[in-house]
Amino acid sequence: MKLLKIITISFTFLLLVNNCGYTPIFVSNAASFKIESSNVAGDADIGNKFLKKITNIKLDSLNIKKIHTDLTINKIKTITMKNTKGEAQTYKIEIEINIKSRFVDKNIFFSKEFLSASMTYDHNVLESVNLISEKKIIDDMINMLSQKFIVRLNLILNKK
Repeated sequence: MKLLKIITISFTFLLLVNNCGYTPIFVSNAASFKIESSNVAGDADIGNKFLKKITNIKLDSLNIKKIHTDLTINKIKTITMKNTKGEAQTYKIEIEINIKSRFVDKNIFFSKEFLSASMTYDHNVLESVNLISEKKIIDDMINMLSQKFIVRLNLILNKK
């Protein structure tokens, strides 16, 4: 009896969600902007990866606004835990991105965003494992921050 209730509720929920017009933002809404130009200050490697993520997006071909961005990127790596010998056991990596956006044909910034993310990883005896862990964490944070920026900028531009 309990199983029948769960199945019925699940089926009803799926039916309602599919028919209510809900669509995820990354599936239905193409970006209404295109990054035409940019300046990167700070960590150039992270900046270029971030720019690649925000420039390789699906565009709404009807009403594209051309945008210029100024990026200031900081990467901070700190030791969060040491063992009794004073050796690093855990690291924390933080990425901070300041983004100023303006229309290409205007000189007034319409959006100033501050995005940050941090993650930790355990130190390994093999330096190559540490480098791989750090690279993966940075890539994950860049993906997360680029998605946040795309959503925020789309919301700002669709209000205007």
